Amino acid sequence: MPYKDKEQQKIHDRQYYQENKEKRKAYARKYYQRNKGRVLVHKKQYYAKTKKQMIAYAKLYCQERRKKALRLFGNCCYFCGPKKYKHRLEFHNKNGNLHPDDPNNLILKNPEEWALLCQACHRGVHFCKKHLGIVWDELTTKKASLETIKLS
Repeated sequence: MPYKDKEQQKIHDRQYYQENKEKRKAYARKYYQRNKGRVLVHKKQYYAKTKKQMIAYAKLYCQERRKKALRLFGNCCYFCGPKKYKHRLEFHNKNGNLHPDDPNNLILKNPEEWALLCQACHRGVHFCKKHLGIVWDELTTKKASLETIKLS
């Protein structure tokens, strides 16, 4: 029986899904095993048909997230300021962890863990960490000293 109230329908659907989650997963696994060839062919066809659209959307989405992240950090290098290398800004993870391929989502979630640096300063920070053993906190207290260590 359909519900007149949309909220009641949502609550019912959610409850039904939770109660039958395992049954649905088991059915999906069995269906896949019985129709593996058909499913794989359908996936390939669907991907071939929507590939360009999916790539364009992903590119646009990444660009928008990067723009948001750049605006969040003031669109300038932490050490140099807004004057140098404005077109070559990169994000640096302050705790020294490796950078993911697309860190923009993490940056928007945890901006306090990241810093915006120009390419030259970013290389300098990694040089200091790797060869001199200087961590981020020490660098921020000695901003001026990084200028002398910067790699060109």
